[in-house]
Amino acid sequence: MARMGTSVPKYKLVSFSGGKDSTAMLIILLEMGLSFDEILFYDTGAEFPEIYTHLTKVEKRLGVKITRLRPERPYLYWMHEHPIRRNKIRKGQKGYGWPMLKTRWCTRVLKVETEKLYLQKKGIALSPDALTRYIGLAFDEERRLKKRHNPCDVHPLVKFKITEKEALKLCYRYSFDWDGLYEKVRRTGCFWCPFQSLQELYQIYRHYPELWAKMEKLDEKCWNRFRPDYTLLQLSRRFKIQARQKNLFELISGR
Repeated sequence: MARMGTSVPKYKLVSFSGGKDSTAMLIILLEMGLSFDEILFYDTGAEFPEIYTHLTKVEKRLGVKITRLRPERPYLYWMHEHPIRRNKIRKGQKGYGWPMLKTRWCTRVLKVETEKLYLQKKGIALSPDALTRYIGLAFDEERRLKKRHNPCDVHPLVKFKITEKEALKLCYRYSFDWDGLYEKVRRTGCFWCPFQSLQELYQIYRHYPELWAKMEKLDEKCWNRFRPDYTLLQLSRRFKIQARQKNLFELISGR
């Protein structure tokens, strides 16, 4: 307990996704000599393989330690087994299913609540007086910035007007290339996220067949559709045709 008249310093936390923006943010914090207490990586269990490799590279090259934070129960439990108690339509059934726009349970359960429990165990209050959380949102991510109003959060890339493109260039300058991941996909969040664009999903289908196979196995047990406009089976059929057309074009054009 702090003595009367003294204040406990804020706990400074770096929220680290392992992507270009959070990596660029970490580089900037280190370059400027800004102190922090811990780097947290929220491991959903559905990250691209290159992200896990990148974490080790960051620790070695930047001389930092990254805490891998995992939820008490894995993604599959929440998707298929968790008892539904509040939803009037599905009360008594099991599993949240694929995340949907109105029930985006994945972020809440796997990241927000997991972080909250972790900090509570360390005795850190989730208030701006006790916590500063560095978030790697780029200067040109206006839509995402408008949705974030947490008083604990600080956005260094926004403060220094660093765009997504500039963030990636900074990472490349430090020889962080994710083994070519950004040459295949635009975003590096959960690979089975239904909120990705069709183009992003196609890149996963084409470049990561083993990850796509995992998505298909998940879908077999799921009560809801992968997306409102497509089931995963429909996407597989569509992408199969698309891949054939692309391969034929490359063959004809000599690429």
